Amino acid sequence: MVLSNSQSLVSYFADIGLAINTVEQNSIEEVIKCIVGATISQHRIWIIGNGGSAATASHFAADLTRQTNQTKIKVRAICLSESTAKITAIGNDYTFDDIFARQIWSLADKEDVIISLSASGNSPNLVESIRRAKAMGLRTISFVGFQGGVLKAESELVLHFPTAVGAYEIAEDTHSIVCHYIGMQIRRRIEDYANSTNFS
Repeated sequence: MVLSNSQSLVSYFADIGLAINTVEQNSIEEVIKCIVGATISQHRIWIIGNGGSAATASHFAADLTRQTNQTKIKVRAICLSESTAKITAIGNDYTFDDIFARQIWSLADKEDVIISLSASGNSPNLVESIRRAKAMGLRTISFVGFQGGVLKAESELVLHFPTAVGAYEIAEDTHSIVCHYIGMQIRRRIEDYANSTNFS
């Protein structure tokens, strides 16, 4: 029985590794450069997600924001999934599909960055927010799983971690792992920039 459980865990880890290794390093690099560039230009990073992806969005925003403590350059990362008051007000007065789009409309500026996290890539409220952000001139990034969904087609930069449809755990774990990697890279690059005028 112990061996069977071990094999099951190994298989789970293998599925995560396969999904991560499918994504080209160049795509991750483009996301990192986008966030670093926006930060240096003093633009904000808006992060959104539903359910487990909302938790990852909050975690990612926290990791990025704490980079401010490392240098004088401020990483302005905000998770729009965290405000119960805003989400319920918009959902009640308008529609749940607008809970992020209306926040973006009220708070964001041109050339800010919006990052959506979604296993399916088809959540209507995320799709609506990406479309609104594009119309406003924001840069759009999506992390998706499954087959990529609508967000894969609608977003400027996409990290697609292919998984079986319905494999939420694998999709969400891959997003969390790569968010940690991206946060680590951003910290190092911002430190490099702060210490060198030759940073590019």
